[in-house]
Amino acid sequence: MKSIVEEIDDAQLESLIHGTKEGDENAFRGIFELLSDRIYGYVYSRVRNKGSSLDITQDIFVKLWQAMPKFEYQGREAF
Repeated sequence: MKSIVEEIDDAQLESLIHGTKEGDENAFRGIFELLSDRIYGYVYSRVRNKGSSLDITQDIFVKLWQAMPKFEYQGREAF
């Protein structure tokens, strides 16, 4: 099974990351749309509570947004 990152091309991934680093909310929305279901599924498999899983998933994306200015993309191998 391909990871979600493998399902998009390098240029699209780099564009979303670069845009998000620059504060582009639409680029971050793209990252959210690509990753949120998979992250939620993983969290739910551990927590087994829908509300808590949604809260944790939201917290992950808030922290990701806050950390993006310092993020250095090192290619898809980092994923």
